[in-house]
Amino acid sequence: MNDIRITNITPGFCNVNVLRAGLTSINAAQVLPHKHLFGYNHYPLASESELHDVCDEFGLEWIDLGGDYGGVSSANALISHVTTEFVFGHDPDCLYPLESKGYDEAIVKILDEDKTLAWVSLTPIPLRNGYIANPDGHIEIIAGYRVYFHHTVDMWSAGGSRTEYLQANPIEGHFKYYGQVEIPMYERLQATGMRYGYLLDYPEDSFGYLHDIDYMKWKNAHLKGYEGSFGSWLLTK
Repeated sequence: MNDIRITNITPGFCNVNVLRAGLTSINAAQVLPHKHLFGYNHYPLASESELHDVCDEFGLEWIDLGGDYGGVSSANALISHVTTEFVFGHDPDCLYPLESKGYDEAIVKILDEDKTLAWVSLTPIPLRNGYIANPDGHIEIIAGYRVYFHHTVDMWSAGGSRTEYLQANPIEGHFKYYGQVEIPMYERLQATGMRYGYLLDYPEDSFGYLHDIDYMKWKNAHLKGYEGSFGSWLLTK
């Protein structure tokens, strides 16, 4: 176990179909030994026992977060349990295309070589397509990989950092419930003089179509100003 340098963390605010698809995809994409922590967020439309069974099937360590505390607080809570050198965040609905196999090894090599980088994520396909069509930002070759530095932050579903950095610099989120981890993380990196890059040749996609319809409606309502939890939103239907 001493050669394990990575711990994956997955805040589990999702149904069983999303979780199973995401775990199958990440296991096919990663090539290095790893641990994996699952944060149970008490998702109101999923059976706790079914989620637990999927975690057991895939060998995840179950951590009951005590309720729905949103993306940022859940990530901070899970990071506090990590004892490996690197922590990799993973949205449960992240789909890793075949060309992204080995992204974990690439991120570790990049973070080992460049100490000015605090976070490296996969590149969302719209961001990569946008760069190809209209380059904005710049590319650096680090540890043999193309790392894209965008002029601002973009949404992502998976990436990695040094555990020591994230434990010393907890993220402070703008949203109590819904995710949006990227924005406060980017602001924290800027405030601490660290950098944030994208693996340009390692894209990511999403299993978003597997989410519950009500979850997607709540997500849209939340982004338009609704500040309550998913559970409270369901009571208003």
